[in-house]
Amino acid sequence: MLGRAERGLLAANRIWDYFRSKYMLRLHPDLGQILRLADDFVWACYRPVQVACTASVKREPPLVHFSEVWSPYAMARDRSFANELRFAESATADSLLDEAFEEVLSRLPVPLVSMPWFQANHIPSLAILAHECGHIVSWDFGLGNQLEEQIASREWKGGAENWQAWREELFADLFGVIVASDGFVSTLIALLACDGSQIGNEVIKQGPYPPRSLRIEIVLRALHRRDQTLAAALRAGWEAAYPVCSAFPAHEADAEQFIDLVFGLQCGASRLDGLFALDERHITNELKLRAVLKRALDLQNFDAIGAVVLAVRIDVGRMPDVTKPEDALATIGQWVDQRKTGYRSSKGEANASWAASEIDANALLAIWEEI
Repeated sequence: MLGRAERGLLAANRIWDYFRSKYMLRLHPDLGQILRLADDFVWACYRPVQVACTASVKREPPLVHFSEVWSPYAMARDRSFANELRFAESATADSLLDEAFEEVLSRLPVPLVSMPWFQANHIPSLAILAHECGHIVSWDFGLGNQLEEQIASREWKGGAENWQAWREELFADLFGVIVASDGFVSTLIALLACDGSQIGNEVIKQGPYPPRSLRIEIVLRALHRRDQTLAAALRAGWEAAYPVCSAFPAHEADAEQFIDLVFGLQCGASRLDGLFALDERHITNELKLRAVLKRALDLQNFDAIGAVVLAVRIDVGRMPDVTKPEDALATIGQWVDQRKTGYRSSKGEANASWAASEIDANALLAIWEEI
């Protein structure tokens, strides 16, 4: 029979394991690389909004982890994660009746962003994480509340109730466009791809998502504001794949106003759409060249968002001069470890915390082998 102390230790370790397993995978020789690149990408999405909105208050960025679901999802900080844990022994579960455990489980210390396991070896898929990071910045910095008020103050041909119902998901989509341009839109199109008859027979339904065709129409219009050439190319591909789409004229007429609201959300003294800008010359002249030649990338030249966008463009064949795309994508994945720095660091010095983690991991392996 387990005593109270033993039950408490088992329950505490089960709680720690919820986070430990997510961190330890970063030490895996294969899976760790894409997780570390995901860390950098999400931090690059999160940091400019944090600096603009709360320069004097620093909050931990989202933690990316793998999950068994088919699509990425985000969990806000301070959200209860009690339902995420599974306790095999009822005696261990009894420990959770303790108020101290209830308090621990009542709120996440950091927001979480999941990534499906089947994307574990596909760097271009990281672009969709901009959408999930959009949810986090909306919750952390009050942008969702700001957007809700803006929608309520406007007239809508398609009905304000629809735009209010869709605002969180569409904000996240448009945040993805602002951050990762065509890289995000390409990835979203791939995620939403389905049988053509579904696209042709869509209707407005209750829920947080607009019809797929309307969702793509909105992000293509938003991308047109960032880069007309890229938007035209992606629109041509979408319309070739889905020549018959359901029409939502009232909502399409509202789309530009909704994009205006999201792009113009105030982040301190800046507009949201002014916080991010892709350096196309850097992507083409620096990042692509080094990827093709399989060269390392130093800290000063590293750009996580640019690297992921480049990976998407190579993957979908929009850079035909890259004759060995697999080699180029592998090189992009290696850049995160060649920089010799942690994703929150602003200096080029080695990150000692990883060395300490590796020592801990080796010690755990030695214990496991002895059991």
